[in-house]
Amino acid sequence: MKFIPVVMSILLSSCVHNEPLPLEKIEDETAGFVEYTDEKARAVGLVPLREKVIAAGNKEIRIWVGFGIISPEDLLILNIDGAGVVSGQKVLIYDRSSDAWKDEPEELEYFLESIYHRCDVIERYNNLESCGLKHNDIFDWGKIYKKLENLNVWSLPDESKLPKLDFVVLDGYALVVELHDGASYRAYHYSNPAFRKEKEAHSASEIMSFVLEL
Repeated sequence: MKFIPVVMSILLSSCVHNEPLPLEKIEDETAGFVEYTDEKARAVGLVPLREKVIAAGNKEIRIWVGFGIISPEDLLILNIDGAGVVSGQKVLIYDRSSDAWKDEPEELEYFLESIYHRCDVIERYNNLESCGLKHNDIFDWGKIYKKLENLNVWSLPDESKLPKLDFVVLDGYALVVELHDGASYRAYHYSNPAFRKEKEAHSASEIMSFVLEL
C-alpha cells in the first residue's frame, strides 16, 4: 500500500472564530501530505482540521505518523478546552479493501485479526476503516500533552525550513502535525527525521516515536 503524495500548493492557514479558514500558500509537500489525510480524517468521522470551527480558547492537535508502505497509520488527537483540560484519542487507520491487498490476500485476514485485538472499529469511509485503541480512558492525556509541549509541538518549523539534505531516504515514516488554536491553523511535516542532526528534527523524531509507542 504505497503512498505517492499529490502535491498541492494551498492550505487553509488562519481563521476567525465562526468562519472557515482563508487560503494561504504553504510548502507544497506539506500541503500534499495534509490533503492526503482528508479522507483518513473522514474515516474517523472527523472533518479536516483546517476546516473545523473551534471555539475561542480551545485547541486541537492531530499528529499523523505513517505515509509509506507501512499500515496502519497512527493518529493522535488531543483536545484542550479553555480551562486547560485535555482529552484525547489514539486511532489506527488502514485500507481493508481486497484491492489494497491483492498481492498478499492471505495476509488481510491476519492483519485485521491483529488490529481488532488492539482496538475497536470507529467508522468506515470508502475503503478506509478506523479503529480506536481499547481502554482509551486509561491514558493520562494531560501528561501526554505536557510531553508534546516539552518537545515544542506548537513551535517546530516545517522540515523545508531546515538545510537541504544531500541524500535521500527511501520509504520509512513521515510525520504530519496539525495545530488549531481556535484563531489560527498551521501544519508541518518531517520525513524520516531520525536521519537528520538538527535539534528540531530530533524533537520531531521524538514526537513520532512517542505517538507510535502509545
